[in-house]
Amino acid sequence: MRKNIFYALAIIGFSNASFAADMIAKEKDLNKIIQFTENVEQITVEETKRPCTVYVRITNPDGSSGSIPGRGGSLTWDDCGKYKDKFLADLRESNVKFTDDDVSVNWG
Repeated sequence: MRKNIFYALAIIGFSNASFAADMIAKEKDLNKIIQFTENVEQITVEETKRPCTVYVRITNPDGSSGSIPGRGGSLTWDDCGKYKDKFLADLRESNVKFTDDDVSVNWG
């Protein structure tokens, strides 16, 4: 009977030690995650600027086709999209007829 009690106490002791070691390991992992998150927040991402050109395919009154390029210069991806929207709005205001399928954008 005594052997069984010591055996049971040994099992409880080992499981508690294992649980405590596991908690320490998890706390270390949590500290690493917090440190990584703080480092990521400090990183500043510089957006890449590339040449942005918008092409609009049109059909001329005589039936011939052509293309109107709009060169926005060196822009970020987001700014290139804004340039495209403004360029297309200006063309529509000038009564140039085209559809969205006639528009292509070259960024880079």
